[in-house]
Amino acid sequence: MSNGGKRSDDSWDLVRPTGQPAPSMDPSLLAIPQWSPPSLPDMPPMPEPPEGRDDRGTDWLIGLAAFVGMVIIGLVAVLIFHDDPEPTVSTTPVVSFTPTTNPVSAASTPLTDTASTVVESTTTTSISPTGAPLIDSVVVAGPDGIWLENSAGKSKMVEGSFDMVLDLGDGDFLVQARSGRNAEPQDTVVFRVSAGGTPEPVITPSEDEQEWITLHDAIRRDGQWWVLVTIASGVGFDDAADQLIAIDLATGTRDVIETVGGWEESTGRFTHGGGHLISDYYSNAIHGPLFMVLGNTAPLSPTPFGLAEQYDDCSVCPRAFAISPTGHRLAWIEADLLVVADTATNERVLQVALPKDAGTEVISIEVGESSIILNRTTTSIGPYQGAFVVTTDGRISTVSTPGFAVFSAG
Repeated sequence: MSNGGKRSDDSWDLVRPTGQPAPSMDPSLLAIPQWSPPSLPDMPPMPEPPEGRDDRGTDWLIGLAAFVGMVIIGLVAVLIFHDDPEPTVSTTPVVSFTPTTNPVSAASTPLTDTASTVVESTTTTSISPTGAPLIDSVVVAGPDGIWLENSAGKSKMVEGSFDMVLDLGDGDFLVQARSGRNAEPQDTVVFRVSAGGTPEPVITPSEDEQEWITLHDAIRRDGQWWVLVTIASGVGFDDAADQLIAIDLATGTRDVIETVGGWEESTGRFTHGGGHLISDYYSNAIHGPLFMVLGNTAPLSPTPFGLAEQYDDCSVCPRAFAISPTGHRLAWIEADLLVVADTATNERVLQVALPKDAGTEVISIEVGESSIILNRTTTSIGPYQGAFVVTTDGRISTVSTPGFAVFSAG
């Protein structure tokens, strides 16, 4: 399966990374060529014009002849000394891989699928995100705690400062204060907490080596919660690695799904739906969709959706890929356009034009059955600003609590 990730043997096809020495060069190639033009034969003296003759009328002919001669000599020199350059061939690879290990047995009960309520006809809109009511209840992790917000208002569920939250239902949450290599390892612990309770650590970095944890999603399998995380370890070209891991929340069992990052390689947030694991991969100056599966799920390919397997560095290329919990809907951002497609037909069923430059702020997407959450970063008020909630009829509302938002599980 070509899906914009890594090969199953965990090796990377890479261009030479920045900072690595260039191949050695033959010094003779830099030498100044020792060549000089051959001496011209002595020309006989020009005869003196007859006395009293005026040659000014023929001066322009002599000048023209000299110019034409110089042009001819130049063309001959080019033909003699010019070497045709070798054609330029791109060495940037198309990175692809197929996962070879499963975090859960293929015989385990598949996730229950329910019919999606996203409208089937393609809709395009440019409605402003002001004044639209918040229809769905959302849970927000922010610098002032965990909040529940809906059209009736908002209430604080957990005290603290958090960057990430997952709602497991019945007032039970997974939270994380910081994530990834930009944080200290001890600050990337994943906690479980009930509304009004005290967070308890459930996933912690190794004490034997530096590890950085990033919380992505939670998967319900066989009545148990499995937590989807990436764990980064090692530093430098040879040692850096990011592993995608599913962890049984009840037993702590860790199943490594695949190595998905390394030196100057990373991914976006993974979302799970219907056995699919969807994200972005980033490799130096290229990026693309990363589509993986668990068990015997039929894999998705970017091509039927009109997507490429990789894109060069640009600001308008498709990004922030995510999937609905049932696996029926795939969403992404194209510049300032939100796109939602049906995974069975590969057709776009919803397109919403966002406010100018809002697309570049979107860091991750939550695809619900009746609306979509766009989590947005900012540099002015903290790691996140108020998320957009987009309904299937194109209405956009803004969550009043700055932070990372997910749909409430009730």
